[in-house]
Amino acid sequence: MNSDSALAFGLGWKLAYSFSNPDGPVLQAFVDDAASRDGEWLTYGASPEATPGQVVSLAFSGLGDTQALILAGQTLQVRFEARGTTRVTYPKGSPEEEPVYTFVIERVA
Repeated sequence: MNSDSALAFGLGWKLAYSFSNPDGPVLQAFVDDAASRDGEWLTYGASPEATPGQVVSLAFSGLGDTQALILAGQTLQVRFEARGTTRVTYPKGSPEEEPVYTFVIERVA
């Protein structure tokens, strides 16, 4: 289960909890507003179908894949920059290797 999230460019960014290809992560971008904070989207993510115009899901095909998005009056470019691993030990569990993803986000216009 992946709990990585961040705030940047006035948007919330949430890595999907799971996706079929570990080399093709899915990243959600959403407007950081009262609704997203009330719904704890940084923790749980949001459904693009439930919030038209407020959420964009980006599915990357592999390293170096770049995708553009328009949200909250901004045009941004997101590049899947790197994939690594880290060792995590969960309570009552043994150490496990978990993926770590790096994205570069740039304002286009």
